[in-house]
Amino acid sequence: MKRLAIVFSSILIMIMFFNGCSFQGSTKAKDIIGDIINSEYNKSPEGRSEEITKKIVKAFENEDGSKVRELFAKNIIKKYENFDKDLKNAFHYYNINNFKPEYEYVGEEATTDNGNIVRFVSYSVDLISDNNSYTITLDICTDDDNDSSNIGIWSLFISKGEFVGNESYYDTMEKCEKNRFGIYCV
Repeated sequence: MKRLAIVFSSILIMIMFFNGCSFQGSTKAKDIIGDIINSEYNKSPEGRSEEITKKIVKAFENEDGSKVRELFAKNIIKKYENFDKDLKNAFHYYNINNFKPEYEYVGEEATTDNGNIVRFVSYSVDLISDNNSYTITLDICTDDDNDSSNIGIWSLFISKGEFVGNESYYDTMEKCEKNRFGIYCV
C-alpha cells in the first residue's frame, strides 16, 4: 500500500510538473514568437518606416537626442559633422503639444546591384494641434544588402505649418540632394 501511494504521488507530481512546465513554456514560446512576428525588422519596408517615424515623433516630444541618434544610420552619424548642432536647432524649432498625428507613406526607391538590394523609403507625419502644425518627413534606408550600417534615417525634414514648396524649401532640398543626408528645418 505504501508503495502504491509513493507511485501515485510520484505520478501526480510528474503530471503537475510537466503541466506547469508545458504551460509556462507555451507562454514563453508564444511571447518569443509574438516578438519575432511583431519585430519591425520582419515588417515590410513601409511598416518599418512607419515604426521609425513613430519613434522619431516620440523622441521629439521628449527631446530625446540619444534616441534620434540611435535611429539614424551608423554610417551617416560617422560622417555627419554637425549632427548635434542641427538636432539641437531642430528641437528648438519644433514646438507643438497635444497634436493628432497623421502618418503617410510617401514612396520608395530601390536599386539592385548584383542581386543586392538597397532600398530607401520616404515617410511623413503631419502633427496637427489647435493652434499650429508641423510635418516631419524622413528618408530611411530600410534595406542594404551591401552594408547594414547604412540602414536607418538619412535625412529628417521638419516644416512648420501647412507644407508649401517655397524658396527656402527648394534651397534646403538642393542642399540635401547634394549631401543626401541631414536634419533640416524648413
